[in-house]
Amino acid sequence: MSKMGFEHVLRELSKEGASFILLREGGTDLREFEFPPYPCFILGDHTDLTESEERILGAYPFSIMSVGPKSYHSDHCISVVQNEFDRRC
Repeated sequence: MSKMGFEHVLRELSKEGASFILLREGGTDLREFEFPPYPCFILGDHTDLTESEERILGAYPFSIMSVGPKSYHSDHCISVVQNEFDRRC
C-alpha cells in the first residue's frame, strides 16, 4: 500500500531491479511463462489500465502474462499467480 502514484511506484521498483509483468488476457500463458528473479505483477480491476497508465508502463520493459483462457476477478488472479509461483520456487 502506498500513497505514491503509479508512475512513482514503477520508477522506484525499476531502480530496485523489478521486472514488470502485466496480467492481461491474450498474454503468455502462466504455465509457459518464465518468471524473472524479481517479478512485479501489474493488474487492473474490472477495467484495463487507462491510456495514461499504459503510457507510463510503456516507458519500461514489461511482459504480458495471462492466467488462463477465461476472465477472472483481480483477487482470483492474484491467488492463481501466487499458487503457480509458490509451486515453482
